Amino acid sequence: MGPNTAELVLSQAWNSLRRHPLVALGAVANIAISLAIVGGFFVAAYNLEHIASGLAREATISVQLKDKVDHKKVEAKLYSDTRVKETKFVSKDQALEEYAKTVNIPYKDLKGSITNPLPDTIRVTVTEPQYLTAVAQQAKSIAGVSKVRYQKDVAEKLLHVADGIRLAGLVLGGLMVLAALMLVATTIQLGVHSRRREIRIMQLVGATNNFIRAPFLIEGAVQGLLGGVLAAVLLLVGYSYLHSSITQSLAFLELVYTMQFMIACAAGMVGLGIVFGVVGSLVGTRHYLRLI
Repeated sequence: MGPNTAELVLSQAWNSLRRHPLVALGAVANIAISLAIVGGFFVAAYNLEHIASGLAREATISVQLKDKVDHKKVEAKLYSDTRVKETKFVSKDQALEEYAKTVNIPYKDLKGSITNPLPDTIRVTVTEPQYLTAVAQQAKSIAGVSKVRYQKDVAEKLLHVADGIRLAGLVLGGLMVLAALMLVATTIQLGVHSRRREIRIMQLVGATNNFIRAPFLIEGAVQGLLGGVLAAVLLLVGYSYLHSSITQSLAFLELVYTMQFMIACAAGMVGLGIVFGVVGSLVGTRHYLRLI
């Protein structure tokens, strides 16, 4: 495509946008809202997975021992499993002291008032979160072990919630995206209709459909670009506000907030916006050009 041809295509795209500014703005706004919704659900699901992974990494297996069992022998058998990263022995007295701190009762008062019901325990840390179940099952078979406990259910529930949020985002976002594509296609069809005589003349002198379609593809791409930029701004501003609020009120929740993550979200919004605009243009021109 030569410079003159490129200039002609760009000028036609600009003139088409100027002919129907309100419809074009509607398409931009629809794309922005659709992408912001999809991006919001994605960010929520990603953060839930991040929190769940953190809980899983920090989860430990509590191996409770029977009375008068040599904990060193049990620890040695646990360490023989390459999936075990670390073990820590906690005597029943240490466990009672930890419990006293938890319920805010002086340890001496608690120890003097009750018989310690807590068992000696070995806390096991695994190398990878996915090994929790397998290592726990293996620990149950070791002689001298009375009970094995581990908290993986919280992480698993969070992952299930993340999957549900992602699915809901895809469904709702998909409906919004479909509406955005239809609005872009309608905008393009209005442009094609308003230039139908000019397009017909171009066809008669030998212009290809690709050449005729080029300005409309650029028009759709511009609408998608503007919608993607607006969606990125909405998403980043909203997420920054949410992160600031959660950091102040719920400091124990660690949300993902890095420059790489924010840039990836913004780039994704802009890229998807351009794709939606181009696809909408293709839908709007594919059949309409054949009828002219």
